[in-house]
Amino acid sequence: MPERALDPHSAICRAIRLLRDHSRGCDSVETRRLLIRTERWMIWMLRRQEGEDLPVPAELAG
Repeated sequence: MPERALDPHSAICRAIRLLRDHSRGCDSVETRRLLIRTERWMIWMLRRQEGEDLPVPAELAG
């Protein structure tokens, strides 16, 4: 997990936590899937920005 995503005072950490909380409590399967994909995309973008050379995950590329 990227450093900023672990810092409870960072905006990105709060955003990821809100996405997780909302997706877990969401009744709509489609909305839950979208929220989970958004969370994964945010974490992937953070990791790339912090210098990791990552390929685009198949679920995010499509």
